[in-house]
Amino acid sequence: MFTTQSERPIGFFDSGAGGLTLMRECRALLPREDFVYYADNANVPYGGKDAETIERLTMSAAARLTDCGVKAIVLACNTATAASAAALRARYKIPVVGLEPALKPAAEYARGGKILALLTEAAARQEKFARLLEKYGNKNTVVAPQKDLARLIEENLDAIPQPQFSIPHSQFPTSRPQPSTFNFQLSTSPLFPDRASHFPLLNSHFPILREAERILAPHLANLKAVVLGCTHYIFIRSIFEEIAGLGVAVFDGNAGAARQLKRRLEENGLLKMPLPLKIPLPRKGGGAAGGAVIPASETENGRLKTPFPLKGGGTADGAVIPASETENGRLKTPFPLKGGGAADGAVIPASETENGRLTDRAVIPDGAAALIPEECGTTTLLSSGTLPPSYWRWV
Repeated sequence: MFTTQSERPIGFFDSGAGGLTLMRECRALLPREDFVYYADNANVPYGGKDAETIERLTMSAAARLTDCGVKAIVLACNTATAASAAALRARYKIPVVGLEPALKPAAEYARGGKILALLTEAAARQEKFARLLEKYGNKNTVVAPQKDLARLIEENLDAIPQPQFSIPHSQFPTSRPQPSTFNFQLSTSPLFPDRASHFPLLNSHFPILREAERILAPHLANLKAVVLGCTHYIFIRSIFEEIAGLGVAVFDGNAGAARQLKRRLEENGLLKMPLPLKIPLPRKGGGAAGGAVIPASETENGRLKTPFPLKGGGTADGAVIPASETENGRLKTPFPLKGGGAADGAVIPASETENGRLTDRAVIPDGAAALIPEECGTTTLLSSGTLPPSYWRWV
């Protein structure tokens, strides 16, 4: 089925929908990769279960993913990571990437100020979290285990609006990481009755809003940072931001886990490589792009680097490329072609591609840059229970 190891998909696992937030982060970083997501939603949530049960369920999910031929397993669940990551790494030879609460960046931002760590009861009991807290926490760090928040979010997933853009987790904000983009108003917030809050006017959404307010209300005084230690909580990140107000930063571990996944794939030679270009690249009026093969090293993110070197000089539209038109062994941009046009011509329309590659008949109109279409991987969703249609909104 797979010709090389790198062509295998990446497996993601969570007790429910929460891990979809991490998979979206990974898709943005690794757009060519194929993903298989397994939700153990017949047993959601894991937060109230004991460590032995969580490990047993996680091992069962990992077996399901390895049956799909995955090249890596991502534990897109803080609770499962704390209870089972070590056991999974001992059993499987493929990379296993887990999550941990983003206490380190929160501590760097808060600088001794008050940090509120929100996580499930099971994750809060784990030794792994105790070590993390000892290393990065301070006397003003408050740990607030949540019994029902993940379940509430899972049950109300349809009512949660999607943000229009993701938040750059790598940047430490001076106020909040980035403003919310929910263009709705709710005027009945009990904590802030006089402030327009950016929440949707949906009855089914009120339980989540009320729960978020109940959680934050006792800790708002002098609060500097909130750590979301469960991937489910990330669905309502903007609600936490609005309640906490300016000056309070909200952190999660998704961006760090996505970068770690990329590093592990690179270390093991498992990154999916771009599709090769069909060469010669025909141009309007005949001829090839310098008569030269464009090596993979001269492409980046599925696009041609500009300028790119020609093998042995070559020709463009039948014209020998004079030395005056090259610089350091590369084409100057734009390079004039015989009969007009530029060497880095125009967007290649979809009609000129087939299965992500240029067709033999592809032509580049005169006058703009040749952009190779981005390759996008596929996503497969699996579950132990009935798969809710709402999951697809977050893929």
